[in-house]
Amino acid sequence: MICIIKYIDEVEFFESLSHASDKLRAKVLKTLLSIERMGLIVVDIDSLKDGLFEIRVKHDSNIFRVIFFYDHVQRSCIVVTHGFVKKSQKIPRRELLKARKRYKEYKEGYISENSDTKNA
Repeated sequence: MICIIKYIDEVEFFESLSHASDKLRAKVLKTLLSIERMGLIVVDIDSLKDGLFEIRVKHDSNIFRVIFFYDHVQRSCIVVTHGFVKKSQKIPRRELLKARKRYKEYKEGYISENSDTKNA
């Protein structure tokens, strides 16, 4: 199954990816391409609760985390809130807050777009 990947802020995502080592960056890009071609079955996904998930891509001791949620309408689509390099197991609180805020804003935008359409 093909998976569409949307980014809340694509420029920011790829800027954060530029901070990863060359090998880790290549592995992240290969993972994202595999997801687009074959779906999420090709990666391990962890639930972060509240509708958020993460994909961890590892190289040596470095981990690049991709935080995402499922699109409300198109379940074969994921929406990436952001990504970051992290060496520890625990996700920093500020990263979770950022993801939750973006998820909420996305949902509210979707709801307001649909209610505008219905009222037109």
